[in-house]
Amino acid sequence: MELLHRIAPYFPAFLRGRIVRIVSRIRRIRRAGKLKRLKQSIHITKVDLINGLKKLGLKEGDIVLVHSSLTSLGYVEGGADTVIDALIEIVGEKGTVLMPAYPTKGYEGDWTTNTLFDPKNDPSQTGRITEVFRLRKEALRSLHPTHSVAAIGSQADYLIKEHEKSQTRCGKNSPFYKLIGLDGYILALGSRFGQITSFHVIEDLADKFPIKVYKKGLVPMRYLNEKGIERISIQKINDSMVFRTRIDVNSKKEREIYNYSLKRGVVKTGKIGNATCHLIKARDLEDILEELLENGITIY
Repeated sequence: MELLHRIAPYFPAFLRGRIVRIVSRIRRIRRAGKLKRLKQSIHITKVDLINGLKKLGLKEGDIVLVHSSLTSLGYVEGGADTVIDALIEIVGEKGTVLMPAYPTKGYEGDWTTNTLFDPKNDPSQTGRITEVFRLRKEALRSLHPTHSVAAIGSQADYLIKEHEKSQTRCGKNSPFYKLIGLDGYILALGSRFGQITSFHVIEDLADKFPIKVYKKGLVPMRYLNEKGIERISIQKINDSMVFRTRIDVNSKKEREIYNYSLKRGVVKTGKIGNATCHLIKARDLEDILEELLENGITIY
């Protein structure tokens, strides 16, 4: 289908419109089929979500970074808003919910010096729940051009503040690092364990990380705020060759780190709807990664 879209411009004008209509129709049929399958699968209500999350260990006052997959849960009545409402209701006024709101898909090396990050208008590319979340009027969004994070709650301002000043996505100015100091949690809600961004905190902070995960040199980037266009003079970009070996694309490595975490008793795993979910304290994850690093084991 994507091939049809790419080659359409090479066809005569009278055929282009027909090709576009065919592609659009196929997409509509696929979306309708996907929705039908979801509706026929397990139904999840807000009460189901709250009960499942509490059973997993989430509680009032918690600060939690959520990686999510809406379709993995099943058919959620009310969609993404129901998931968000359940999370906010559990943590309450004293708690905080964070979600990745990355404006890029996958490898941030696609960015150039001319790319402009607009935090108000650039959609999150990390799933439907995260996009609905960052659009809420009470949500704050960090200004980091490649790994922006959205937050709602008592610690939202502190967590996202000056994220754009971090040379790396998980440096000391990042929400991922600050979450550790606040004794916060990481929740994989239908998202794979290996897709947790906080795995990268250790490589951004370790004095001697054995693998060179970043390209040489620094890349200037730009973002938009209330003052206009701001330029960040220093940003590190991941090496695409190393990227291909890390935990989110290496199932063997994912199992290794997960099993170690499970053995240590620091990760709680359960089912909510159709989804396998994981809850782990950010500090515990960092401690485990430090222990493994001492033995020469990394997420790569």
